[in-house]
Amino acid sequence: LLTSVKGGGNALHPLHDPIAPEDYTFHMDGPAVLQTAFRKLPTFLPKLFDPTGFTMPEIDLLIPHQASKIALQRARRLFRLREDQIMSHLETHGNCIAASIPMALHDAIAEGRIQRGSRVCLLGTAAGLSIGGLVFIY
Repeated sequence: LLTSVKGGGNALHPLHDPIAPEDYTFHMDGPAVLQTAFRKLPTFLPKLFDPTGFTMPEIDLLIPHQASKIALQRARRLFRLREDQIMSHLETHGNCIAASIPMALHDAIAEGRIQRGSRVCLLGTAAGLSIGGLVFIY
């Protein structure tokens, strides 16, 4: 399993003895989840962009989940984007988990990196592993 929480439900109910606190903690093999995400993205992205009439390299800004600098650098190379086409706020906010995309979107607007008419892609992955995206013209 790449991600898991053993405890919960009827199998390991927290009221049953003995309780092992680590069974109720989220566990993740981060490198394996990252590998899986990057293996799935090349088939996911064409489906995401197909209705738009443009492709990832033609966007003005990609706002991905801000999990790690390594992931952002790898995404930039995989998607063949210039450095100015990808939003990062890891240096100022760190990994804010699910809040990272809306926070980065806000920062991009506030910094003037997105203006009316800009083509923007929001792209996220989540533990489990799910992949989601949104492409819009601001």
